[in-house]
Amino acid sequence: PFILEQRERFKISNYENPLGDQSSYLWSVDRREHLDLVKQLLQKCQSKQPDLHELIVAAESCSELVQAFTRRRNEGAIETLRQDLEQRAPAPVTTESRVWSEKAIRLIPAGTQTLSKGVGQFGKGFGPSHLECGEGAYVIDVDGNRFLDYPMGLGPITLGHGHPAIVQAVTEAVSKGNSLSLCHRLEYDLAERIVDIVPCAEQVRFGKNGSDATSACIRAARALTGRDYVARHGYHGWQDWSIESTYGIRSRGVPEAVMNLTKTFPYNDLAALEELLQSESFACVIMEPVNLTAPLPGYLAGVKELAHKYGALLIFDEVITGFRYHLGGAQAHFDIKPDLCAMGKGVANGVPLSLVCGSRDAMKAFDEIFFSFTFGGETMGLAAALATIDLLAQEDYAGHCWTYGTKLQQGYNKLANAYGFGHCTRAAGLAPWTVITWDDAHGWRGMQLKTLFQQEMLRRRILFSGSQFLSLAHGDEELNLTIDAYRESFKVLRAAVDNSAVDALTIGQENEVIFRRG
Repeated sequence: PFILEQRERFKISNYENPLGDQSSYLWSVDRREHLDLVKQLLQKCQSKQPDLHELIVAAESCSELVQAFTRRRNEGAIETLRQDLEQRAPAPVTTESRVWSEKAIRLIPAGTQTLSKGVGQFGKGFGPSHLECGEGAYVIDVDGNRFLDYPMGLGPITLGHGHPAIVQAVTEAVSKGNSLSLCHRLEYDLAERIVDIVPCAEQVRFGKNGSDATSACIRAARALTGRDYVARHGYHGWQDWSIESTYGIRSRGVPEAVMNLTKTFPYNDLAALEELLQSESFACVIMEPVNLTAPLPGYLAGVKELAHKYGALLIFDEVITGFRYHLGGAQAHFDIKPDLCAMGKGVANGVPLSLVCGSRDAMKAFDEIFFSFTFGGETMGLAAALATIDLLAQEDYAGHCWTYGTKLQQGYNKLANAYGFGHCTRAAGLAPWTVITWDDAHGWRGMQLKTLFQQEMLRRRILFSGSQFLSLAHGDEELNLTIDAYRESFKVLRAAVDNSAVDALTIGQENEVIFRRG
């Protein structure tokens, strides 16, 4: 372990076995019975000094030896690793988290209001389950542990938790009456601001969640075109229309007839999209303009051209990309105007608010469709959004995300390569929002590798789920802390793989899959 953790001091390389991956074998001689097994193995070899190839062939000729050399692990090394980890980076105390989890599960189905915030996403049995408060780029759990935050409320915290300007704006709005009986001038003020900065926006409506905004776009497109079918790429919320027939995860309760109206298409493949658009009469093409893969040159313009060619509207789901890649959203960054656009996370620094905006021709549908609810114009969200947008512009939030995110992404990918995991994990996406992806490797499933890596990040007090959102409160100190935590977590993962002990070193439960983005 010392050599593996001091890679800058030692030359380390890997012998490529011509027989393929034989890493399940353990050849160590820790006890007398192990020596007896080695003697049996050598007796089966033809030469007195067999090479690795001959040893493996001999071992595989006898089922008893195969079982003997593969059924055990170096438990001494694993126990040493456990003790060393606990000494260097003690696990967070989670006494109160466990108490609150037990309370929550009795009254709340799944124990959470938001699946991506559930304990099953943060190392159940090891990580925290309930937070007490947030301060800038940090959160504090109910046990008093302080974590550097990267989920950032699943994306909406762009300035930092508890930002004074937002606290002031919200306080003033609430003190004057938050939900009034007629319209408020803030509705016009914010709509005017959005029209100024979002390229496609000529008119604006407000919602509360991203699902409100994307679903309103779909209803408007169907009303304008008189068509039912939806072509989608990406994740667009929990509503019935966004779950198509091959979704497979959490599709219960959605009528098959409804699911069959939504069809998916692959990203960066114009030919596949055109083939799909020829198959039915589609009301719209809805997509995240970018998520884990950058668009090929001309791709987004090609999507718009195809959508219009076949009589469909182009809708951008910018719930995540809005204000993050550019103040005017990814559409401003890539210079493509959709017909309609949904925005949400990031506009009000965590205060519930989402936006539907688009051309005047597309937005005229809202004169007739039903899109109306009690809290559509409550002043707290509107005031928070105006204050947030001002600060995003003044502090060049998008520029900060590109700069910080680039260093974060490069740091992760460099360390993944250095520790021999570059083939199975990477920080994917563009710099303002990266997602750590994991593939099966070294005889372990990708989710097993991710769970152990996340555990070690939590051990080092980084609240990490794989999706990395950035705020203005993330600075050089936070970047250095994160890169150091990456390094230490990869060290543990390398040792776990080398000792066939990914499961043995994982303290909590394996993370749950709750939905997919495809």
